[in-house]
Amino acid sequence: MTTGRRVFDERMPPFIQVLNTNRQEQKIMTPTTRNFSMAASFVVVIAGFSAYLWLLYSAGCAGDAKGGSYGDPVRALQLESYALVPFLFALFTGTALPFMFGTYGLAGRSVVAAIFFVFVGAAFIFLGIQIEFWGIDACFNL
Repeated sequence: MTTGRRVFDERMPPFIQVLNTNRQEQKIMTPTTRNFSMAASFVVVIAGFSAYLWLLYSAGCAGDAKGGSYGDPVRALQLESYALVPFLFALFTGTALPFMFGTYGLAGRSVVAAIFFVFVGAAFIFLGIQIEFWGIDACFNL
């Protein structure tokens, strides 16, 4: 039996009949909500990585050149541990971002997400170490 845009079969249970819809109705996100979600995700990624780098610069200004020879190493390690939360949040949000694009298949989006996770994660780890050393250099006049 066909009712409107949905196709029902009397032999199916009612909860399966609700799930059995045409291809047009299976889109969960409209283009407007998808674009808003992508823009909000980009803002979260940029804000998370910015907070991560700012906290690492502050940790560099607090001290600890990975040996505890400058400033207050306890405060520096505390700021480094605080920097982990926005880093992970931004990294996982950025990894989920390719799944919002509808142009590639699931395998292509998974490859892009894995590449983002590995390469961008490693790049920001190394950039964070460099930023921390720049903070030590700027605040301790080396």
